[in-house]
Amino acid sequence: MLRQRHVAQPVKGQGSCPSTRSRSRLQYKRCNPHKCKPKTNGELKCLAQLDVVLLLDGSASVGEKGWEATKEAAKQLVQAFDTSADRAQIAVLVFSGPTDWAHYRRCTGATIDKVDLAADCKIIWVSHFTTDAAGIIMALGNQQWPKATTLTSAALATAGAELRSGRASAQSVVIVITDGKPMNPRKTFQAALQLRRKARLLWVPVTKYAPLRQIKAWASRPVADNVLVLPDFKELTTKATLNKLVADACPVVE
Repeated sequence: MLRQRHVAQPVKGQGSCPSTRSRSRLQYKRCNPHKCKPKTNGELKCLAQLDVVLLLDGSASVGEKGWEATKEAAKQLVQAFDTSADRAQIAVLVFSGPTDWAHYRRCTGATIDKVDLAADCKIIWVSHFTTDAAGIIMALGNQQWPKATTLTSAALATAGAELRSGRASAQSVVIVITDGKPMNPRKTFQAALQLRRKARLLWVPVTKYAPLRQIKAWASRPVADNVLVLPDFKELTTKATLNKLVADACPVVE
């Protein structure tokens, strides 16, 4: 639940009003503070009709173990969404970034050269929207570690483009798993605002190097339901973490 205070009298002269998101004007209260209890195997299953896009950070900073943990968590998330009976469809994007300034200019639209997202920007589709969970899991197993920079803004923009092929009847959810600071925080903020107009945007920042303050500004509201902070990649693949993420992302679970 939320309650919001509106401006009763517009600002005059040197007066000021708190922002619309300040605590003095916007407050949240949790309706269901208890944890969801899985029916079987201790793993929650999402039964809602959702269009889900997973964005997986494949930058060099995640490290080899972090990359493997990210892929494993993605596989388990794919299995957690019921893709039968016209319920969930899933797309998976691996993102890193350009390796030099020339490619960065191409990837951020500073030049008119034709951009190859995979080769120039290390923005790689593992799968576009599909209900073939087994195919996604197989493709994730074969996915190479890009091991470059972190062009998060391009990944968010690319996810937004994918949502154009989503279903009008389904809610859209974008889940970002990342460990570090993006190359351009300003562009990332702008891309996040654009994406939030189309979908719910959840973030899973891993390790102390993730820019938590900025991520809270990029995520959908309320922050408590859309930012899941983890101390390390070992925590990413635990049942507790994945169940929490599924419970936050999905309105109907069992």
